Amino acid sequence: MSRNGICAYRRKLGDKDVIVRLNGRDVPNKVTMERTLEILPYGTTMTDIISGKPVTIAEEMTLEPRQVMILQNF
Repeated sequence: MSRNGICAYRRKLGDKDVIVRLNGRDVPNKVTMERTLEILPYGTTMTDIISGKPVTIAEEMTLEPRQVMILQNF
């Protein structure tokens, strides 16, 4: 899905999820996470495999310019 410069997609196999989010803009992009509640409920924590850091889903999140996040739950 793509909206307001943010592209996101999900791949699932059994109980394993990988979610890719990217900011296609040259400026920080603050977005609400309402559209992804079904697959990313608020409070869900996944690991960003690019940074190695945990990411907890909040109602609003900001992606830095051209930032890519690849989140996994395994």
